[in-house]
Amino acid sequence: MFYLLLTMLLCGEDQYLKNKIDQDTELGQDTEIFNGNIIKTKTYNKGAFLSFLEGKTAVLHGLSIILLAIVAVTYIFTLLSKGKNVLKLGLSLLTAGAMSNVYDRLKRGHVIDYFSFKGLRNVVFNIGDMFIFLGSILILFRELLKRD
Repeated sequence: MFYLLLTMLLCGEDQYLKNKIDQDTELGQDTEIFNGNIIKTKTYNKGAFLSFLEGKTAVLHGLSIILLAIVAVTYIFTLLSKGKNVLKLGLSLLTAGAMSNVYDRLKRGHVIDYFSFKGLRNVVFNIGDMFIFLGSILILFRELLKRD
């Protein structure tokens, strides 16, 4: 139950931040925070990561739904098993980020990205992207180290 609540909380938090940024920030407006190491900026990504499949909406939507379904089914079966806490945490993060981005893609027609890092100004992320990245890293390390 903890992992499901975590997933919903993280997905909700990303949606809250996206809505707040969308309402309060002009498109393309940059604001430096944390001594300029993070740049808050609002962009609309109509593709997937790095605008992959931009302009191919039907393919992108279909692929997004299929991949989210695969992750969700894996997540549910993992939640039903004993142990595997690192895998459950990784899948919670991965699922939360994927759900938030797929929701944006289907509901808004684009994903709201809102921050970049100093030195990577041309690549803009959202917290859901970070959840996907961190969840994937946890799952990878768990598999490589065979630890739980």
